[in-house]
Amino acid sequence: MSLLSLPNELLYSILAELDVDVISLLETHQNLYQISFQCLKNRDLDLSPYCTVGNLFRVQLLLEAGANTDSPSYSSGSPLFHAAVNGHEEVVELLLQHGAQIDYNVNSTLYPLQAAAKEGYFTIVKLILDYGVDLCAMDHYGFTALDETIAHKGKYSYYERGPWKRLKLYLHRNPGTPFSYYETLKLLLESLVYVEISDETFPHTALHTALASYPHLQHDTVGLLLRHLSNPNVRNHEGKTPLHLLDPNKPGYDPRCTEVAKLLLDHGADIGAQDLNGATPLHIAASSDTKGDTITALYLAYEANVNAVDFEGNIPLHLAVSKEGSTANLTIIKLLLESGAYVNATTDEGNTPLHLAVDNHAANDVFELLFQYGGDWNRSNGEPSVDTPSKKMAGFTGDALLPR
Repeated sequence: MSLLSLPNELLYSILAELDVDVISLLETHQNLYQISFQCLKNRDLDLSPYCTVGNLFRVQLLLEAGANTDSPSYSSGSPLFHAAVNGHEEVVELLLQHGAQIDYNVNSTLYPLQAAAKEGYFTIVKLILDYGVDLCAMDHYGFTALDETIAHKGKYSYYERGPWKRLKLYLHRNPGTPFSYYETLKLLLESLVYVEISDETFPHTALHTALASYPHLQHDTVGLLLRHLSNPNVRNHEGKTPLHLLDPNKPGYDPRCTEVAKLLLDHGADIGAQDLNGATPLHIAASSDTKGDTITALYLAYEANVNAVDFEGNIPLHLAVSKEGSTANLTIIKLLLESGAYVNATTDEGNTPLHLAVDNHAANDVFELLFQYGGDWNRSNGEPSVDTPSKKMAGFTGDALLPR
């Protein structure tokens, strides 16, 4: 059967798959190519599949046939986006030379610069920067290219070094294109006039991004940002400074965060800064269970106010003894008491640390520490009938625990 005898619909389907091959064939027959050129020019030729795989020859052919450098793919993303995110530097350069828009965001995908930055393709980032891209452009999450680089740097480092080392898909990079998140960061920071770029609807800065993305693996990132005059006391939408984000209660917290905290403190971070709830970094560290003792010790060594009060009247000691059952960190409680925490401080509801220890069924070791430092077993919180720690304990056990 002759190919031309096939139904038009089937011919169109075949051509949709073989358009570049057809163009290559036509180029060998000058008259046919000239006749068909205008028809080819009017077609919506999708560059994205060839930009994704880095087929420079086919992209070149389609561009010569009049393909639109900015035509979005059938899924999402411009041709430049697909070339950048997959690390095809020569294709990126070709598209830019043909006038591809560098600030073109299709269907809420990343901008091409963000796409290259999140993969650490610093040579592509430099190429796009040379064309005068807007470094402050944000995606729909309020992230800039700098944010994308930092967030994915932490994630990549975690997968590379941690228990998820077998996730080759995330770790895969185009072997023909050099990549380095640190070099990408340096390029972006050297091109930025003002480091503290933030989204008005979701305020955060590059430092916040670093400390929310595997902070124990971001020591070099934080150091680089601070050297580029990032403010160590800048606040996010919750009023939290970078120190507040080093939270031992978060999943995946690592004691190496203490080194990052020290770096921030040595660059002027305010140890007494309060967030929108009145919590200081010491409040957050003291409220942890098994992982917060080293960072608590660091804050106390930097003269954090051990009796700072949050907006509910809690000092750090209140939070340290409020862990359920045996999860309270005795090391932290002892550190606070040795540093002068007021053992009978009262919250806005009148509760002392002993009240809260009883409420949370603390281990006997907690009570012994509080008694040792003068905890008042009979301090009233003003509640009717069960106003003292002793009466609360009797209500739970039928008998009051007396201090030794």
